[in-house]
Amino acid sequence: MRVRKTVLARLNKCYAIARLDYQGNPHFLVASEKSDPCCLFDQDGMLKDVLWTGPGGVMTMVQVPGTDGQLLSTAKFYSPDDSLDAELVIVTPEGNNRWDIRCLTPLPHVHRFDILTRNGVNWLVACTVKSGQDRPEGDWSYPGKVYAAVLPGRSRRQVSHKDNNSVKGLQQIDAAAPSAVETIMTSRSAPAIEFYR
Repeated sequence: MRVRKTVLARLNKCYAIARLDYQGNPHFLVASEKSDPCCLFDQDGMLKDVLWTGPGGVMTMVQVPGTDGQLLSTAKFYSPDDSLDAELVIVTPEGNNRWDIRCLTPLPHVHRFDILTRNGVNWLVACTVKSGQDRPEGDWSYPGKVYAAVLPGRSRRQVSHKDNNSVKGLQQIDAAAPSAVETIMTSRSAPAIEFYR
């Protein structure tokens, strides 16, 4: 097998990459852990769009299932010690190379997340590397946490949100318990993130 290296773009501290199905075609996203752009490429590696130019701090990007290009992303996680202002953002294509980017929920120290689908319900499961710090550097005295909530149903904006960006129902789960995620995903009193346009 022959491999050819091609430079597609230059991105300071390129960190996160994800597949995105958009306008009927597979694409991929590349984003930076620093304050650099998030670039959208087609499957042949051609730059198609820039979703944002900052703030960066991207650790994870995941497409909202069943949507045409809508995704969730972490933002403002620049390092474990510089992630107090980290948040999850929702990114929605609006056509003509415009992307609506809004805070879905502030979530200090959020690093990884995913969207799990169970019985037709989309669940957000998010993990933080720690839950606080007293010192500006190297403080690991507060353990990380795992949170889960139901994402709302699809609408014109697929996942909608309040203008004040508030989220309700993001519930901490006990990650040490083997059945913690299973329990919360089958609970009759499942927490739901509530969003309003």
